[in-house]
Amino acid sequence: MIQNFKPTDFHFAGHDTFHLRYTWLPKAADYIKNSPKDVSLSQYDKVMNELGVGQNMAKSLRHWSESSLLFQNYKKKNNNKTYHELTEIGKNLFQLDPYLEDSDTNWLLHYFIVSNHKKNSLWFYLYNIFNEQIIMKDEFLFAATNWFKDQGAEINPRTIERDFQCCINMYDSSKMDSSKAAESILLSPFRELKLIKKVGDKYHLRSINNKEISQAMFTFCLLDYLEKEGNQNSTPLSELLNGIKAPGRIFRLTESNLIDYLKDIPKITKHYTFDNTSGMQQLIRISDKPVNKISVLKKVYA
Repeated sequence: MIQNFKPTDFHFAGHDTFHLRYTWLPKAADYIKNSPKDVSLSQYDKVMNELGVGQNMAKSLRHWSESSLLFQNYKKKNNNKTYHELTEIGKNLFQLDPYLEDSDTNWLLHYFIVSNHKKNSLWFYLYNIFNEQIIMKDEFLFAATNWFKDQGAEINPRTIERDFQCCINMYDSSKMDSSKAAESILLSPFRELKLIKKVGDKYHLRSINNKEISQAMFTFCLLDYLEKEGNQNSTPLSELLNGIKAPGRIFRLTESNLIDYLKDIPKITKHYTFDNTSGMQQLIRISDKPVNKISVLKKVYA
C-alpha cells in the first residue's frame, strides 16, 4: 500500500546514542508492574535509582520502550504529565517470555522497531525504503537525507549521522566475532539476527532464505501488518514481499522463503489461505471473523 507520510511524523535521535540493551525492556516492564498507578519512564531520577542506570541511559530506555510498541505513554485529564503503561501485546509478551530470551522475540522487536517510523525514522528508512544490499555510509546518508527532504522533513546532518552509527552498532553482527563476543551479545539482541555485517569499510545486508523465524511468529507479524492495512480481502505477493512495513521486506525474506511461509499460514490460522495457482499469487482472507492475534502470539511460546 502507498504510505502517506506527514513531515512532522518523522523523528530522529531520542536514543542518546545508546542502542537497545538486552535487559532494558524487562527492567522497564518490572518497574511499571511493581510501581504504584500512573508511573512514568520520563521521571528519570526515579528510573536511575530503581534500575541503576545513568541519566542518558534512562532517557534511552524510555525511547526504546516506546519504540518497541510494548509500552505506550498517556496523559491524564487536567494533567500535562506523561505516564507509561504496557500495551496489550506488551502485557502478554512479558508473561510468555519475561526476560525476552527467545530468538523469535528478537524478530518481533525488530519488526516493531523498524516499522515505527514516528520514533525510529532512520531504522524505518533502512529496512523499508533502502533497496541496496551494500551500505556505504556516505552514500546511504546522502540517499536517506534526500528521501526525508522529499517527504518535507527537516534534517540535521549531525543528528542523522548519529542515528546511523547507533543503528549500525545495534545490528552489526561482525562485533560478535571479537574476543568480547559474549559481552557484545548481551549488549545488543539484534546482532544475533545477523542482518548486517561489516566487511571492510562497507556493511552487507543479509537476505533470509530459510525459516529462521517460526511460522507462528511470522504469522503474528503478518496479521499485525494486515490489520494496520485494513484487512483487505486479498493482498498480492508483491506487496507482502516489498511493501512498506510488510513482514517480507522487514525480515528481508527471499520470495521463495516468503511463499513457503504463506503456504503454511493455515497451520496457524484458518482466516487466510495463499493462492499460488493463478497468475497473480496472493493471500486471500476466507473468514470475516476477527482474528485473535494474541492467541497466535501464544502459539509462538507454547
